Amino acid sequence: HIAFTCQLFKNQASNQICIIKADGTGIRRLTVDDTKQHYYPSVAPDGKSVVYAAFREPGFYEIYEVGIDSGVITQLTDRLGNLNGPEISPDGSTIAFKMSTANANELWLMNRDGSSPRKIPNVTGWDPTWSPDGSAILFASDMQGVVQLFRIRLDGSELQQISNLPAIRGRSDWSPDGQFIVTY
Repeated sequence: HIAFTCQLFKNQASNQICIIKADGTGIRRLTVDDTKQHYYPSVAPDGKSVVYAAFREPGFYEIYEVGIDSGVITQLTDRLGNLNGPEISPDGSTIAFKMSTANANELWLMNRDGSSPRKIPNVTGWDPTWSPDGSAILFASDMQGVVQLFRIRLDGSELQQISNLPAIRGRSDWSPDGQFIVTY
């Protein structure tokens, strides 16, 4: 499956989470609350659910998980802050995400059920994505000037700049073997 943000009613204020099979068939809507903005969907490694961020109230975007077959939506965070870009680890146990604060964009981790939220130390950035083996996070950051891609271990060690490009936006991903990355 491919999960994506879809606009219904040609109204950006009604952004929803939709899903489509990789062959382009079976498009359907997963979220049903037309009063909330829904963003940054990511399909779980087991293919059974999607995590995403949705507007709750000013200053708070929460992280939710929706079952692809059941449609059951579970709220995973509660007034932690302005959160987005959630992605589930390859082993399914942890979620990486970005928290926007007044001073910076921080990378955070939490257990799959939303418990034990914690900041990855020594780093600022956004759009985290797991390495295929789950040992590191690839992310975008402007902490050294121009936006580039970086890699860091979950404990905040081994920070490494990966790209040296004139301009990137951030969203990226690893090849299944971890040898290549893609970005825009």
